[in-house]
Amino acid sequence: EYVERRSVREIEFEKLRGVAIKNRTYVFTLAGSRFTYILPYETREVPEPCTYTGDLDENHLSTGIKELDEISGGLMRGGIFLIEIEHGVGLRYLPLLHVMGRHAVLAGRAVLALLNFIPIPSFEPEAEKAKEKRERPLSVVYPEETYDDTAVAYVREYERLKHQFKEVLEIVDLDAIESRFGYRKAMDFLIDAISRAFSNRMPVIVLVKGGMTSVSIAPRLASQHIVLKEMDGALLIYGVSPRTGLYCLVPEKGKMRMIPVL
Repeated sequence: EYVERRSVREIEFEKLRGVAIKNRTYVFTLAGSRFTYILPYETREVPEPCTYTGDLDENHLSTGIKELDEISGGLMRGGIFLIEIEHGVGLRYLPLLHVMGRHAVLAGRAVLALLNFIPIPSFEPEAEKAKEKRERPLSVVYPEETYDDTAVAYVREYERLKHQFKEVLEIVDLDAIESRFGYRKAMDFLIDAISRAFSNRMPVIVLVKGGMTSVSIAPRLASQHIVLKEMDGALLIYGVSPRTGLYCLVPEKGKMRMIPVL
């Protein structure tokens, strides 16, 4: 069998004694030379990044997930790290953003996110305790009445964070622009983000979702491209550029793990 042009195995069990089976089908893996089935993805607690050990090298920042660093090379300075979210994933990608943003905060950087009116966990617990907004390393901008107002508010907040924290990791949900102001404005915002990434030598994490017009263009402008896909309740992740095999995202003991599907 093949999933996204990547070979997978299929096993059928006619009888399995002593094991409660809630679903008819599960994703499984033979990683580590043992059979392991993957439960449907859910997070009961907000995952934390791996212990901060510094940047991977002078040209790449860590994502905060060891296995993702290994298969992607980390967040490339001056580049676009594209996360394509397929139908069925819903909001289950948010813990991944949390880990990546939280790791940037641990490195002393700020995080600026443009999101589409959805709740997110705080990237920095102490941010909620800050007496004034300017003390917080995390800032979220939501679309305003017009595109120009949104773009101005975003850039103004970016400059404020850059002045205070020197380096800013951007997280841009293109759906927040395209669904409200149209495809062309989404492309304008993306081009501006690419320009900032290049001039400031900081990566920009860009989200695109299935069904968006931006899905056909954004991959051509990205230096790195991963895809999140739902299958049998599990959350799969794989790299398009660089090309990788299939992995399952699994929250385990407060951390985010990636298990290869073999």
